[in-house]
Amino acid sequence: MSSSSGVTRRGFLTVAVSAIVAGVVAGVGAYYAGTLAAPVKEVIKEVTKTVTTTTTLAPGAPITVTVTAPPTTVTKTVTTTVTVTPTPTRKSIRFGIDVPGTGAAMVGSQLVDLMRSVFPTYDISPYSIGGVIANTKEFLKGNLEVCWSSGTSLKLLHAREEPFKDVPRDVLLPVHTLYTHSSVQPIVTTKELKKKYRLNSWKDLAGKKAAIMSVKYENHMWYMRAFQALGINVQHVEMDLEMFADALKKEDIVACLYSVVGGSATPWAMTISTKTEPVIIHPSPAEVEVVEKAGLPFVWFSTKKFRESGVDDQGLDKTFLCVLPLGFNSHPKFLSEDEVYRLLKEMIARKDELAKMTKFFAEFAEDPIGLQATAVSAAPDVPVHPGLAKLLKEYGAWRGEWKVAS
Repeated sequence: MSSSSGVTRRGFLTVAVSAIVAGVVAGVGAYYAGTLAAPVKEVIKEVTKTVTTTTTLAPGAPITVTVTAPPTTVTKTVTTTVTVTPTPTRKSIRFGIDVPGTGAAMVGSQLVDLMRSVFPTYDISPYSIGGVIANTKEFLKGNLEVCWSSGTSLKLLHAREEPFKDVPRDVLLPVHTLYTHSSVQPIVTTKELKKKYRLNSWKDLAGKKAAIMSVKYENHMWYMRAFQALGINVQHVEMDLEMFADALKKEDIVACLYSVVGGSATPWAMTISTKTEPVIIHPSPAEVEVVEKAGLPFVWFSTKKFRESGVDDQGLDKTFLCVLPLGFNSHPKFLSEDEVYRLLKEMIARKDELAKMTKFFAEFAEDPIGLQATAVSAAPDVPVHPGLAKLLKEYGAWRGEWKVAS
């Protein structure tokens, strides 16, 4: 009986242990099946689980079954939001000025410095182009945002007259924006050449060589038009402005223009005064009448500034010459109303400082508003920049017939 009973218990234990093992194995199999069925996107780390099952057969006799489960895949997705702040774009302004050594170049360079202080975040780059015509043509090509300009040249440009008759209608044109000074140029020779060639009026230049500034300059065009109206064939000789004095001394030319900008002789004009004894060639009354009828920008002008610069005015207190209101013009697309207004207000606030730094700002310092109004009056059909219009209205200098550019 005892033997039979022991076998039965042993058999029972054997079956029980087998069942436990089978259950554990079945669980592992099911675990595998579930794991293989699930898609895995990203594996971050593996975790190994150890399952321990203890079954007690009799007191003090433990049987331990250890099953090592397969690695468990743990997937972790991290979403990070990154905010990128774009670097601000600096506004770029290409600023056309005259060639070095001219009064206009000095004025332009100083204005660029002033603009940099008013608009410190802008990139403002000066470009030495030459006269107003050359500057304006570069503006029309899209190479400048601000150009060295004059009120009289704008008149020709907007009317599509020479030298701008071929400008397309869809091109952005500069408008009256800001003016810094005027430029006046009489015709001069030397005492020796005046006597040798009997140069007593403009007609005496017929058939002779003269340096009428440069073809890059607007006043060259106006003087050549005046000579044409008078029926005078003057042979213009193109050369650097600094060469005028030596050319007169060597008789390569018998006459040239002498320039006073903003009330002061330019550096190259002063060279003529120091190297020669310049004398003004005044036009005759008959010649003045012809030029006036031609509608050219010639007026009577005091000879005081020329006399102060060492030029012999032949005892006359005024002479007849070309006068150009000069400055820097742009378009509302490139400079806004607020920008132009702020710049002009700052120029007026610092006008005495500007005049001390550059003598060519003396005329602006004396009457900045009058200078703007005079320039616009020289070409009343040309639109006025809204920034300049705001300033003129503020000072009561606006005229009803003028129109604001858009």
